[in-house]
Amino acid sequence: MMERKGIPAVALNANTTILTALGNDYDYDSVYEKQVTALGREGDVIFAISTSGNSANCVKACERAKNMGITTVALTGESGGKLRKVCDYTFNVPCTMTPHIQEAHIMLIHIICGIIEERLMEAGYFED
Repeated sequence: MMERKGIPAVALNANTTILTALGNDYDYDSVYEKQVTALGREGDVIFAISTSGNSANCVKACERAKNMGITTVALTGESGGKLRKVCDYTFNVPCTMTPHIQEAHIMLIHIICGIIEERLMEAGYFED
């Protein structure tokens, strides 16, 4: 493990209080879109993960993000679904078996995180 300063990132599915409040007050298709609107800034990157590529909450969040100048990345399965058409970049696992798609997504996430960390290191982001 390398000791370094943190990278600002938020998992929009991690705060159950926000998810249930937004789901109850609006609808569950809007739970990520509302958070993107509140937290997102131009130049940010959003990752949407959906085995079908058609999860309405992910699609709405990415549509909103694109309107805000946020780069959109999808991890999908099957044909890529609606996210393939909405997002700037799509990592599609061409498979219909959910467990296999999710296993591939885990591997892709580790690879992507490693690349991000490496590029930030090269750019001097972690230097004090």
